[in-house]
Amino acid sequence: MRVHDGRHTAGTLLAELGIDPKTIQQILGHSQMSQTARYIHASDELTRGAADRMGEALWS
Repeated sequence: MRVHDGRHTAGTLLAELGIDPKTIQQILGHSQMSQTARYIHASDELTRGAADRMGEALWS
């Protein structure tokens, strides 16, 4: 495991915790949001939760 892999893990875990992407960008020390986006990987649970919330917004 590389130190670099820890940055991906940190970005993903912060997203899983619902932390704002701009805050994740600052924590990871990136100057560009596009760079941060490469470090945030959506899990199945996070994706499913977003789809559920979208469904609720559309059909409630």
